[in-house]
Amino acid sequence: MTENNKMEQHESHSKNVTTNVRQLVRAYQEVLRTLADQLPFGVPEALLPAKKDIIRRALKKLATSASPSGWSGPTLVSELRSAYVALANFISNAEAQEAMRLHQALSRGDRSFLDSDVTARVTARARRIEQEATQLGAEFDHLISDRDASNLLAEIDTLLTEFKSTTPASKRLKPNDLDSDWVDMFTT
Repeated sequence: MTENNKMEQHESHSKNVTTNVRQLVRAYQEVLRTLADQLPFGVPEALLPAKKDIIRRALKKLATSASPSGWSGPTLVSELRSAYVALANFISNAEAQEAMRLHQALSRGDRSFLDSDVTARVTARARRIEQEATQLGAEFDHLISDRDASNLLAEIDTLLTEFKSTTPASKRLKPNDLDSDWVDMFTT
């Protein structure tokens, strides 16, 4: 296999992966839209289009893509962050059924559940969901900060390379050409 064929095969594979990631994220976002009113109580993981970890990796991949065509801007990052955090609301089927029963009882005005073990478990689970959501939000924010820093460094590298290629060496400043106070400020 020639080097060009290998590169074309790699590019084709990368495009397929990106397409699959986008499809998975879209399917997950549709689940979120469908279940929006139930999310605060916890919903069954079985309703997810893939395992939580796979969705988490897909959201990370999409969020860290330098310029995913058709997916850009602050709105996308905000939507991806919300989707990432919402993963905390997907719980086991048994836990979700318990939460739903309590929610339905309260909706009917049935207060007999309030002092039950079920209520205590659902309340503890709600706290756990909130803690996990906070952790996921911080994790996503850190991921975006790292991405932005990497993009900034790449842009600086590009500008420096461009500067070096367009500016003759004789025209570039050398440390000896600068005021010593100015140099000291940046070297200490």
